[in-house]
Amino acid sequence: MAKVSLVHLRKQFDSSVAVDDFSLEIEDGELVTFLGPSGCGKTTTLRMIAGFVAPTHGKILIDGEDVTQTRPHKRNTGMVFQRYALFPHMTVAENIAFGLEMHKVPPAARKQRVATVLDMVRMTGFKDRYPRQLSGGQQQRVAIARALAIQPQVFLLDEPLSNLDARLRQAVREEIRELQQSLGLTTVFVTHDQEEALAMSDRMVIMHKGTVQQVGKPSDVYEQPVNLLVADFLGKMNFFRGRPIADHAFLTATGTVLSVAALRADTQCVGVRPERMLLSSQPQLDNSIQVKVTSVAYLGPQIEVTLMDAGNELIRCQLSNAAGIDTQVFQSGAEVFVNWRADDNAVFCDS
Repeated sequence: MAKVSLVHLRKQFDSSVAVDDFSLEIEDGELVTFLGPSGCGKTTTLRMIAGFVAPTHGKILIDGEDVTQTRPHKRNTGMVFQRYALFPHMTVAENIAFGLEMHKVPPAARKQRVATVLDMVRMTGFKDRYPRQLSGGQQQRVAIARALAIQPQVFLLDEPLSNLDARLRQAVREEIRELQQSLGLTTVFVTHDQEEALAMSDRMVIMHKGTVQQVGKPSDVYEQPVNLLVADFLGKMNFFRGRPIADHAFLTATGTVLSVAALRADTQCVGVRPERMLLSSQPQLDNSIQVKVTSVAYLGPQIEVTLMDAGNELIRCQLSNAAGIDTQVFQSGAEVFVNWRADDNAVFCDS
C-alpha cells in the first residue's frame, strides 16, 4: 500500500478559502477520518488527494512521490462517492470492469478481478443485475468493489454511507472496516457522522472552516479535546465558565466552586461529559451541585436528564439504562444532586 503526505495544503476559490494550511502524515495501512460540519473543507481535501481538485498551494505525496500535478487516473487511488455514481445501463460486472478497462487490464484478468472483488463485498450472485435492481446498500457495495478492483494504493471514501438507513449504515461501515484491515489499505474516510468516525478510525481529523482543529485517536480526541470547538462538536459536554481561585479550585460565573484536577492558571472554562455524571439524593464525589430535574428523555440504552442549577444554568446528565437504576431520583421536578469526579473535568483556555 502507501503512505500519504499532505504538506501545507491550501485551496482557495476566488476570495473564499476552503482549506487552509492542512498538513498530515497518513501511515501505510491506516484509516483516517476527516470529520466536521458541512463546509469545513473535508471533501475538498479528499478531492485534492484524488486529483479532482488542484490545490492553490502545497504538496501531496503518495509513497514519497509528488503527485500534486498528476492527473486522477494516474494516481492509483480508488474513490467511492456519496451517490455511488454507477452507470445505469451497465450490469454490476460491467460497472466494476469499466475502471479496469480504462487501466488497460487484459480481459481475462479483468474477469478474475471482478469475481474477486464481488466475493469480497458478498455480491457474487448479483453480477448480471443492473443498478435499478439493487437496494441502496447493494449499490454501495458495488461502488466499493469498483474502487477496490483497480487495486489502489489509497482508498478514498466521500460520505459513502449517508444515503443508507441507520441499521444498514452500521452493517456497511463494519464491512468497510473489515475489508480495509484485511487488505491493509491506506484509507481516508470523509464523514459528518460522529459515531462512524469514532467507530472506524485509527485516527480522526477534526476540521472547522478549512482548518485542522485536532488530530488523534478517537479516544484521545473525545476524552481530551484541545479546545472548546472540538469539545462542543464531538459528543455532548456541559460547560462552566469562570476562573481559577486556588489550586484545583475553579469558581464558575454562577458562584459554584468546582474541584478540577488538571486546572491551569489560564483556564477560562471547564467541561464535563454528561455520561461522567451521577445523580443522587445526597452529595457524592469531588463535585456535587444541587439541581432540579426539568426533563427526562428515554433513549433506550441511556436516559438523558436535563437539570437546572441555582443560577438557572442547564446541565445534561446521561445515565446508563441499567437494571436496578433508581428512577425516583430523576423524576421531573425532583431536587437532586449531580456529581462527578475532579478527574472528569476538561479545561479550556479559550472562552
